[in-house]
Amino acid sequence: RKPRSLGGENSDSNISKVARYKHEAWHLLFDNLPVLGILDRFQYFYAIFGSEHVKPIIRKRYLRGSIRGGKSPKKRAAWNALFGEFSSIADILDEINHVWLDPEYLLVTGTERVKHIAVTTRK
Repeated sequence: RKPRSLGGENSDSNISKVARYKHEAWHLLFDNLPVLGILDRFQYFYAIFGSEHVKPIIRKRYLRGSIRGGKSPKKRAAWNALFGEFSSIADILDEINHVWLDPEYLLVTGTERVKHIAVTTRK
């Protein structure tokens, strides 16, 4: 969950097993950014895609090769692949915290409004 490029280890506690298309979707949206960069990008993409009702049915081949493409339909597909099944910001943040984010940090919010998301440490 913490990329090796940012000092992460190859230990079980730092690895989440996810489908390849979801891993590609994560990198399309968030690259290998540190936690504050993830927060900034999340707020940006949530403002664009998060308020819509989206369906989680995504074709794996649609995302293949899209990391370099960067076009909006591919980013929308990436967002849907990662978060389309969730109905609230709390559910999305729970997924990010337990599957994707550096285990030392949490994204937290006290409301359903994304502008109030903050980063905190787990310790």
